[in-house]
Amino acid sequence: MPIAIIEFFDSNNGGRITPPYSGFRPKINVGGIHTSCFVESKEGEEVFNFGLKHKVSLRLIFPEIHTKTFVVGEDVELFEGSKLVGKGVIVDV
Repeated sequence: MPIAIIEFFDSNNGGRITPPYSGFRPKINVGGIHTSCFVESKEGEEVFNFGLKHKVSLRLIFPEIHTKTFVVGEDVELFEGSKLVGKGVIVDV
């Protein structure tokens, strides 16, 4: 399961109105691959506060399809619809 450091954006920065909770399910873009995933805290946080960097696991809905998609150092973008709600980098696979 890929691990990433992600910063979530508030509505003033084009993102969400309320902070996401651990377990929320956005669309993910990594290296041009778009799929869905669960974003879960690696540090026991329930809420991902805006403007802070959070260490998270990215649990893919269909991991068997994307076994080689994730590479350490690859940029990650999280979307809800067409809205970019978070951005970061893969730190472990």
